[in-house]
Amino acid sequence: MAGIAYLVRHRHGGTAARGPLETVATVVGILGASAGLAVTFIPGVGVRESPVPAITMEISDVNRRITQREYAMKTQTRRLPEPDSREVGNVIWLEIHLEGYGDKPLSLQYASFDPDTSGALLPGTAVSVELPHEDVDVETQFVPVWVGYPKSRTFEAAFRLLHEGRVQALAETGKMRGSRYRYSC
Repeated sequence: MAGIAYLVRHRHGGTAARGPLETVATVVGILGASAGLAVTFIPGVGVRESPVPAITMEISDVNRRITQREYAMKTQTRRLPEPDSREVGNVIWLEIHLEGYGDKPLSLQYASFDPDTSGALLPGTAVSVELPHEDVDVETQFVPVWVGYPKSRTFEAAFRLLHEGRVQALAETGKMRGSRYRYSC
């Protein structure tokens, strides 16, 4: 634009009044230079590349013999029916570290397995939930998951974190003791 404005001005003998093309070229030049200086010298301004997507998930703690009522009171607002609220289980704390997943939907699947029968899935234990997370590049969450005691003597809980149906991370508890008494009094 500046070159065209220069040619137009010098075609008229260099003494012609400044035209709209020269004004626009001057404003665009000033704004472009200001933006360039801001990107260069002010941290956090300019184009930002998202980090390469990466997820780690591990079991950080297990709290044993927690009723579903106690878990629901500390994590949710919905009320449970009386028999369900007295069911006893373990609260398994997952530490999930996300990089580059700020705008991507994630889901958490978990289930209990019987290690004494070659890791067979225990019926009625498979659950899938959406994992809420912030729209930021890097985030670490501690997610509590309540897992009820199955009828088997021992069990393992396994967790999968998925994005668009693809497994991104795995974690499992190892052998845990079940309980013959599955409800509190």
